[in-house]
Amino acid sequence: MRGIYWFILSVHATYPTAGSAFALHKVLARSSDVLDVIEEIKKLKKITDKQVKDAQKLNFEKKGGFEKKIFLFWSSDTGYKSNERKYKK
Repeated sequence: MRGIYWFILSVHATYPTAGSAFALHKVLARSSDVLDVIEEIKKLKKITDKQVKDAQKLNFEKKGGFEKKIFLFWSSDTGYKSNERKYKK
């Protein structure tokens, strides 16, 4: 998942104002590449759209979303404890 975060950061940093047609085109081009990769992984591993939606829902429940647009730039493994909510079955 680290790659996805860097992708989001690179798109935002490179094209902060997607108002121009060129910037929007670039954001769409990069995003479509990511979606193509995801679709190929789904085919290869026989993953359904429902499984992806269920995983998204679970991740949102555990980690939250991107509404606040807060991104982690750096972390260190020095006794960090996750703030993820534990999933109850």
